[in-house]
Amino acid sequence: MKKDIIVLGGGVAALGAAYNLTKKGYKAIILEKEDFLGGIASSFNRRGFKVDRYYHLIFSTDSILLGIIKDLGLKNKLIWKKVRMDMYYKDRFHPFSSPLDLLLFRPLKFWDRIRFGVNILKLRRTENFEYLDSFTAKEWIINNWGVDVYDKIFFPLLKVKFGTSMDKTSAAFVFGRVKARASSRSKMLTREKFGYVAGGFQVIIDKLEKRIKEEGCKIITKAKIIEFKKTNKGFEIAFVVNNRRKKIKTGSVINTLPLPVLSRLLKNFDKTFMGRIQQVEYQGVICASVGLRKKLCDSYWVNINSDNIPFGGLIEHTNFVPSEYYGGQSIAYMFNYIGREHKYWKMSDKEIIEDYFRGLSMMFKDFKKENVLWYQISRNKYATPIFTKGYAEKVKGLNGFYKGLKFAGSYLIYPNSRNVNNIIKNGFEAAESLVT
Repeated sequence: MKKDIIVLGGGVAALGAAYNLTKKGYKAIILEKEDFLGGIASSFNRRGFKVDRYYHLIFSTDSILLGIIKDLGLKNKLIWKKVRMDMYYKDRFHPFSSPLDLLLFRPLKFWDRIRFGVNILKLRRTENFEYLDSFTAKEWIINNWGVDVYDKIFFPLLKVKFGTSMDKTSAAFVFGRVKARASSRSKMLTREKFGYVAGGFQVIIDKLEKRIKEEGCKIITKAKIIEFKKTNKGFEIAFVVNNRRKKIKTGSVINTLPLPVLSRLLKNFDKTFMGRIQQVEYQGVICASVGLRKKLCDSYWVNINSDNIPFGGLIEHTNFVPSEYYGGQSIAYMFNYIGREHKYWKMSDKEIIEDYFRGLSMMFKDFKKENVLWYQISRNKYATPIFTKGYAEKVKGLNGFYKGLKFAGSYLIYPNSRNVNNIIKNGFEAAESLVT
């Protein structure tokens, strides 16, 4: 085995990096501040079941993730299903599962629906879209799709994912997300098929942890990193674990921490480098997981286009994965991507869930709080970078700035879709570039 490589953070990018390193004969030492691995893909225990903290899916095009699932012997646990999606617009549910549903979406005028369908077909055939980095999503959508399509379809989708930053969102990133979903359909007019591993993403994380440990990697949880220093011979990382301060000296580091978190730890690094990583802003997420005695509706995913509803999206998980996997209870997620100024950061879990229940009561007249078995609020202030116009320039050259220092995480998947597969792939690539 060759020299150790330090991996900062223990999310899926870190696990992907460590997994790839072991295949090349390297050991990794993972430093994670929590007492669990997986980051936003991790789970919590509730009534004997593992429940994802945040909603996740597997797409048919997720080649890296599907390859790992096969390698870990989990292929037989894969569930594939075509699901129903809706748009909640002006107090009504509209089918939103397939391009055909979009063409029949009555809030749009007929010719706008035709225009929408034609653009989706063009989008599937377009490969080069990096030039869109110089445009905002709003500019590009209105220019190519029209104001009505922006207001009634894209606006709520951008609001869900980008909140207050939606007017600054890069057109390239939105294009990448829409193209990924359009390209993953076997037939253009059919519903998209999604995948999930029975038992949740924690099953994948646990198997990955076991595998990399078997290959000699070391995982240190409850490790609070307090300093990351540049030295003449490489790097020095100081951290606290079990109330004891420790140091590791190394020539090779893969950082998967959010860039604002990393920025606060850095010492003796170049000012230009510091300025580069400090340019990237993040959006947080508040996600409520709820266990219910009876399901809310028949749709799996509901995009919300209503100012009266306090959450941006609703996912009824057990309309995809059968409730039998969770003891017969229904599980739903409600979520908001929000900026640092949002009131929810200062509110208690009880206050947030009461606000969300108010929204459910408006959407579903037969919703009753006594049908709620449990709830959990998950918060993450660094859920996603804000992929603004010109984002590519902000992170350009980040991986080549210092020899022996590589980066992996959601901030480097741009302009591709931000999902578990692409973040793990990012970890793979960081490991590859470090040792070749």
